[in-house]
Parts: sequence; structure tokens; C-alpha cells
Amino acid sequence: MEFSEAKKIALKERRFECQNCGICCSHKGLIQPSEENIKDVAKFLQMSEWSFAIRYLQEIYDPNLDAYILTFKTNNIHDPRNGCIFHFGNFCAIYKSCRTDLCQIFPWNHFDIDNEQWKQDFVYDNGTFWCRGIGKGREWSIEEIRQMKEKYTKLGFGFKRHLGEGL
Repeated sequence: MEFSEAKKIALKERRFECQNCGICCSHKGLIQPSEENIKDVAKFLQMSEWSFAIRYLQEIYDPNLDAYILTFKTNNIHDPRNGCIFHFGNFCAIYKSCRTDLCQIFPWNHFDIDNEQWKQDFVYDNGTFWCRGIGKGREWSIEEIRQMKEKYTKLGFGFKRHLGEGL
């Protein structure tokens, strides 16, 4: 696949500083908390883990994984697959206290360390990103990104295999 010159350059960009725009929280997928994240957020909200689970968690079937994934409920009643329940406007209710591993590592979970570039679907053909913070702030070294990715190795493992009909 041939990329535009702008996209080729953008794929190598390593500057990032959060712009607090909320795009990543409001409509770019699901937040999958780890067991530790669930404990931390429940404690922060002064709730039992059980009460927290009932109020804030959901299981969604992912046909790509053929599995059910445990996620935060969304704040979008029309689409249970987009938007974090803790995101309001451009504000995250748990950002400074106990945000999830996925939120801590963002946007580096979309960066391919082996090729030292962003995953192709993270960059538009014109060389812009859906994350407004990329291309701003300081440049991150490959080693810093590698350490961040190694720290959060359990991302995306909160799922149960689908057993199929009638099993």
C-alpha cells in the first residue's frame, strides 16, 4: 500500500502532549479496565467492587476476538461501544486519581515499537491524527515508549472466549 508523503512523515512522529480534547474518551472505542483498575476506581468512588461492577461495567461481545470483553459502560446511550462513562465534556472524573492502564499508556498503545512508527489506521492519509496531542509537546524516545508499553503488558486481556450457541 502506497501512502501519501504527509502520512509517511506523520507515521514517524513521536511528539505528544495531551490537549484535553476528550476525543479518545468520547468516541474512539471501549475502555477495558484490569482487575487492579477496577479495585482502584471502586475504592476511589468509595464503593464495593460488586456495586461498582453493577453500576459501571458491561460485557460486550467482540466478533474479532470471538470473546466477551469487560469494559466500562459508555456515556452514549445510542452506542454501547463508544464513549467512557467517566468522561463528561472534556473532563475525566478519574483522570488524576485512578485512570486505567489503557488511559495511562494512550496514545502509545497505537505505536508499533518494532517499526518505530504509528499503526497505519491511527494516521489519516493527509498526515493528521485523530488524537490532537500528537505532534505537540516534547519528543518521546523509543526507549521511553518501550518502557511505557512494557509497564502495561496486560492491556486487552480482560476477555472470555465465546462458547458458541447452546454450550
